[in-house]
Amino acid sequence: RGLSEEYGATTGGRRWCGWLDGVAAHYPAAVNGLTEVALTKLDILDHYKEIKVGVAYKVDGKEIKNMSEVLHRLEDVQPIYQSFEGWQETTTGIGSYSDLPEKTQEYIQFISDFIGVPVKIISTGPGRDEIIHNWVFGLHQQYWCLKLIWLIHSRLIDRIHHL
Repeated sequence: RGLSEEYGATTGGRRWCGWLDGVAAHYPAAVNGLTEVALTKLDILDHYKEIKVGVAYKVDGKEIKNMSEVLHRLEDVQPIYQSFEGWQETTTGIGSYSDLPEKTQEYIQFISDFIGVPVKIISTGPGRDEIIHNWVFGLHQQYWCLKLIWLIHSRLIDRIHHL
């Protein structure tokens, strides 16, 4: 709480900050057709040895990966986490995605892949200028798309040669 400086707007009380709920993040991304998302307060995670992302829920002993199945009974949900090794390096003020620690990039890539939307804006500190505009990010997805196009193209060329 102290690192994130999260306080309630009405009461001024300290807020508890938890791990990213990937299932809850995926749901609005899919329902609303989001094309990109912003990841804020990345620098708050700099000091953690382990970082978690909620990847499913456990309800009545069953693993649920779709939020719409549990919307009516969120009080019964137990999160299932995937753990990541923390980067334990400062990201505060870093202005380029490629300058982020490798473990940080892996964490961001996982989030993007899990929710199905590229992370295009990354805040690395409280200042307005501590933002990465990650327009290059998403190359992982673009690579596979290009590879698929190449595969289809090469198969078509093979068929043409066999005619």
